[in-house]
Amino acid sequence: MSEVSGEGNALQKYTKIEKLGGGTFGVVYKCIHNETGKFVAMKKIREEFKDEGVPSKVIREIAVLKELDHPNIVAFVLL
Repeated sequence: MSEVSGEGNALQKYTKIEKLGGGTFGVVYKCIHNETGKFVAMKKIREEFKDEGVPSKVIREIAVLKELDHPNIVAFVLL
């Protein structure tokens, strides 16, 4: 396990547990909130996309995730 650091105050509240997967735009990690013990899936956008801004596919993914509400789907939380 490693502490998520250098990414801003909000991310420091989470501990990275394991890599769940990755794709074109980023890597997804299983993390745990240090105070509540709640598990989350956290996506980190790849460095090469940071200078270009957020790709439109990622923006669409966020829009869809914000609308979904189901026990088998990870809820979207903006940090």
